[in-house]
Amino acid sequence: LALAESPGETIGAKTFPVSLPPGEIRDNLNLKTNPGNLGKEVKIKGKIGTYYGAMGIPDATAYVFIVDQ
Repeated sequence: LALAESPGETIGAKTFPVSLPPGEIRDNLNLKTNPGNLGKEVKIKGKIGTYYGAMGIPDATAYVFIVDQ
C-alpha cells in the first residue's frame, strides 16, 4: 500500500510505502480485494523504517479510516 498527500498521486517518490501484514489489516486495506478503498483517507499505526528502499512502515499494526464529519 502507498500513502500520499493527494488521493490521485501516482509518482512513487511522493508516496509513503506501507507493508500490510497477513490478517485483518491486509484483508481490509488490500486494494486488490477492496478497490473501493482507493483514494480514501486512512490513518495507519506502525514503526517507521525502511520499506521498498524508502522510509515507510514495514509492518502496520493498526488502522482507522478517516471519515469527513
